[in-house]
Amino acid sequence: EQVQDQVTLHNVRNFDWHADGSYTEHWETRQFNLKQITGVNIITSYWMGPKIAHTLVSFDFENQAPLTFSIEIRKEKHEEFSAIGGFFRQYELSLVAADEKDIIYTRSNIRGEQVYFFPIQMNPQEAQALFQEYLRKADALAAKPRWYNTLTSNCTTLLFDMIQAVSQKRFPADYRLFASGYLPNYLYDLQALDHRWDMPTWYQQAHINPHVENLKDIHSQDFSSLIREGVQLDAVPKQATTYHYPTYQTKVMP
Repeated sequence: EQVQDQVTLHNVRNFDWHADGSYTEHWETRQFNLKQITGVNIITSYWMGPKIAHTLVSFDFENQAPLTFSIEIRKEKHEEFSAIGGFFRQYELSLVAADEKDIIYTRSNIRGEQVYFFPIQMNPQEAQALFQEYLRKADALAAKPRWYNTLTSNCTTLLFDMIQAVSQKRFPADYRLFASGYLPNYLYDLQALDHRWDMPTWYQQAHINPHVENLKDIHSQDFSSLIREGVQLDAVPKQATTYHYPTYQTKVMP
């Protein structure tokens, strides 16, 4: 629901996750003012090697907790993801709006994925338009379900399409939109990441796992603060000398 700049979202996911992978469901209604968007962040989560990552987008607000959008597959119970199946209309697309702690913590702390948090440079008008583009995408999927495709309709290519739709710039097609693990490098080349740091430093600083890996019971606001600790550009880090691509030990859930 939207009235001018005021947006009301229903069914925002805010689950409590347990160490065994189970969860307690919480669904919330939240209100947002588009004029209060203060930042946009790209989150990449690695689970199967450096080439592939799941891409999420988080919006910061002046007087509201961050909100994260994730384009995912709609799996049946006990169904596992298959990249090959993604070529053959096996999965429907799903757009999840979630509390930041819910949707990132489950990847970094429950599944053991390696997660990286990148604040991107985007002007306020484009940030507001991108948020609205997510709302339009959600309405479109509700009206007419769409198939996930491993190459052409996935979490990264659809994000690229939405950013392209709201930006006055034309962005070049690039293999890193398909090898999504290298998306941060593509963003750097487009100057969407601040060039005060080089890419090795960005990978070093954006890695959230060292900040949150030993946490269990933590408030959502504290979690959001912790995952931003490494990317405060005013605090100049020690320069990295090599790329810090993620390691790929993930937890096997029962």
